[in-house]
Amino acid sequence: MAKKTDDNQQVKTTKNWIKDALIQLMDIEDFNRITVSQIANSAEVDRRTFYRHYKKKENVLNDYLLSLLKPHFESIIKQTYLTERQLCCIHFTFLEQHLDILRLLKKQGLFGYLLVCYKDYIYLFQNMRGILCDFTDNNRFKIAFKTGAFLNIVSEWIEDDPVKSPEEMTNIIHTYLAAGLDSLFS
Repeated sequence: MAKKTDDNQQVKTTKNWIKDALIQLMDIEDFNRITVSQIANSAEVDRRTFYRHYKKKENVLNDYLLSLLKPHFESIIKQTYLTERQLCCIHFTFLEQHLDILRLLKKQGLFGYLLVCYKDYIYLFQNMRGILCDFTDNNRFKIAFKTGAFLNIVSEWIEDDPVKSPEEMTNIIHTYLAAGLDSLFS
């Protein structure tokens, strides 16, 4: 039984080496030009080891982002009731802790990747909460609207240095929400 635990730990360690290698490479190289060989070399693993764990570098990036999101989602789930305002502030607090990766994604032209993966993240969150995902038309459009708006706000927010506090951002967003969508066009 101990061998299985050791194997699982080795898999986690190897995947962490690969994820860290990709992030380090993204800091100095254009994501589109980064090769699997470069990632494997930087992680000090064989290409076959890379392919044992991932099909392509985008899977590594997604796994990295999920490794950040899972503990965040778990902490949200542990709280019994959160208002929309509290949840917004919690999200910005989390994002503030990960400004480097957010800015790196934006620098690499990959910030939209978060939007592409939003369904995966929502599925993860809903599954963690034990709730079936409802992607009927109305719910699907509502989720797309909220996610798109939120990620666009985050994209603008990370441009500032220093960024506004989570509380300031929550107030800005809720001011718009309270005034309604029409207020955005006046």
